[in-house]
Amino acid sequence: MHDHPKTRQVEQGGFLLFLALVSLALLAIVLPFLQPMLWAALAAILFQPLYRWFLAKRPLKTTQAALASMLVILFAVVLPALWIGSAVIDEAAGLFLAFQDGQIDVAMYFERVFAALPANIQSSLDSAGFGDLGDIQERAQTFIQASLGIIAAQALAIGGSVVGFVLSFGIALYVGFFLLRDGRTIGEAILASMPMDRIIADRLALRFLTIVRATIKGSVVVGLVQGAL
Repeated sequence: MHDHPKTRQVEQGGFLLFLALVSLALLAIVLPFLQPMLWAALAAILFQPLYRWFLAKRPLKTTQAALASMLVILFAVVLPALWIGSAVIDEAAGLFLAFQDGQIDVAMYFERVFAALPANIQSSLDSAGFGDLGDIQERAQTFIQASLGIIAAQALAIGGSVVGFVLSFGIALYVGFFLLRDGRTIGEAILASMPMDRIIADRLALRFLTIVRATIKGSVVVGLVQGAL
């Protein structure tokens, strides 16, 4: 009878140890795909209004609404982004090779731009110490070559791991589909289990969703402006 509490403690300790090992194993499996899962969660948050719009058109058809939303995301966002990214990478690789072969003379372009400036701007640049563009040209050329080299290296890395990219892409689509369809249910379960008042949890969740959507939209707008410039 005296050994029963000790046996119970040993069993509980063994269960907790087994649970910790299983959690670590699960983390080790999920960790390589953490980034595509994060992108899927962000896409589900951003495009939740689109899912709600499809769901209003097809009430109680959650799977069809989520599938339609994923098709719109795939053909209107993901595929154009991949096409633009591949074009940028091809252009960067070509420019990098042109810089290496000496086909592009950055100094000549700097001289043409400086010579085309009005006289008052040229004098202002001279007084500010930018009249002698030799050092600036050298730094700019080094920076451009380094930047293009990084882009070309990333392109080679992506091309060398096509299987991993396709697998991550598939996982992102898979997780995004279920987060769109069941995201509200998952969110309700998380909010119900949080150790705080439900009103405060709802406010925090609403503020979090607002900040995430505003951040993503702002980043997209800034990226479009930068790309246009």
